[in-house]
Amino acid sequence: MTPKRQLLIIVLVALALRLWGLDWGLPNAQHYFSYHPDEITVTASAVSIASTGDLNPHFFNYGSLYIYLLALPLALAGGASLAVATLAGRLLTVCFGAATVALLFAFARRTLGGRWAWAPSLLLAVLPLHVVHSHFATVDVPVAFFVLLALYLTVLAAERESLRLLAVAGAVSGLAAATKYNGGAVLLIPLAAAFITPRLRSKAFVAVFATAGAALAAFLLACPYALLDWPAFSQAVAFEMRHGRIGGTYAFLNTPPAPLYHLIVSLPNGATGLFIPIFLLGVVLAAVRRNAATTTALAWVLLWWLVIGLSREKFIRYLIPALPAMTLLACLPLAQVGAHRAWRWAVGGWWAFTLVVCVVWSAAHLRTFSAVDPRDRAAEWLRGNASPQRVIALLDIPWYNSPPICPWNGGLRSAKEFTDWKATATPKILPLRWDFAPLERREADYVVFAEVEVKELRRAGDPRAKALYDALRAAYTLAATFDGKPRIHGFPIEQTYPPPDWEYVTPTLYVYRRADTEDGEPR
Repeated sequence: MTPKRQLLIIVLVALALRLWGLDWGLPNAQHYFSYHPDEITVTASAVSIASTGDLNPHFFNYGSLYIYLLALPLALAGGASLAVATLAGRLLTVCFGAATVALLFAFARRTLGGRWAWAPSLLLAVLPLHVVHSHFATVDVPVAFFVLLALYLTVLAAERESLRLLAVAGAVSGLAAATKYNGGAVLLIPLAAAFITPRLRSKAFVAVFATAGAALAAFLLACPYALLDWPAFSQAVAFEMRHGRIGGTYAFLNTPPAPLYHLIVSLPNGATGLFIPIFLLGVVLAAVRRNAATTTALAWVLLWWLVIGLSREKFIRYLIPALPAMTLLACLPLAQVGAHRAWRWAVGGWWAFTLVVCVVWSAAHLRTFSAVDPRDRAAEWLRGNASPQRVIALLDIPWYNSPPICPWNGGLRSAKEFTDWKATATPKILPLRWDFAPLERREADYVVFAEVEVKELRRAGDPRAKALYDALRAAYTLAATFDGKPRIHGFPIEQTYPPPDWEYVTPTLYVYRRADTEDGEPR
């Protein structure tokens, strides 16, 4: 099969998996925000730009490039609803995901040779973490594309000893930073190439100046309000740096340091445990059998693990910018197994089994995208079983993990609208705000919450979890459970405590009913 045909088939596979269930959890009349808590941060800015013409995104926790790329078609269409904008953003992410798969094919040709160039791109095409996050209108998959492109251009620049290509790699690094700021760390790779490439070494400082200058120019072109609205920009960047340094997400308390956490928690969930041995073997082979491409990929993986290793936040999506290079390294043993037949069969068999398991795991996750969401099922059950005069308690104000019994599910973003809405709504919604005295007084007829809201509290021994379950045991019974976990023949494939952003699509919801409530039985 010709390389072009191989690439076409792999890209079609990547597109098919990434388009499957793309309409999951879109905003609608039942919930005004999508079920992914981060999508609104970029889609709202894009909608505002498209409808008002004000190019200031007024949101700087991420770079502006993705927002502008989304706002452009929305503006050409004359504006769009939040649901349409979210779907358009997801389609944009799908394009970036498929383009990354295609670009990895080209990168692998310089690393593994023509015989095995298809392997990394096929593995990335079906890798659960990349497949799942390619469904979201977020910046993680797009920044991975720009990072890989910068690495690829750096390899070309080193091979051809070209200052011009090195500067282009710098510009692409600036675009990576303009998508997600820490993606700009990839600039260190072309800067290092300026000092180790023989013909560039003599003019290394010129090369560094040109590369860094191109990166800065590209960043400001794609994120101009970093200067034009410097106070807001600097405040948002300072917040993100402080957030990473201090942390705050409860799921990461009392967990291993970030590098170890990602190895033993994030990778087994997002890439299957089978991926880890061949990845680590590839790291060793890249260190001892060097060429420009493998050294570049290895340098980026090590650098990125250092970057995310310094953060107290350990979301699984943090792996995505390094995922293409990690996948490349995981396929390196295929091309360097040597002549021993048993070794070839062992490595080839392990890799093939990893590929098959990734396909099955991705399919299991994608079935959750296309199935009725547990939040929707819980809301439908409550509408059918809880009469309008009842009181339904939530642990806090409605957010992405709440069933859409209230349309204002934006958390703090829609707190005011929720307060106004609940004044006249039926059934009455009671946000407990983690104060369980109303349950002790039996003021709520039903209590609804997602497992992800409490299980980390229980793991960490937080007294709030004990107080909740003590109050429930005193006066409430479990009426219904709505499980959204991906399963293979009934067996769950997620760990008990995966990173919280791995459960955005797969929450489990519980409905407790006061023991003396006489509404309908669970259906």
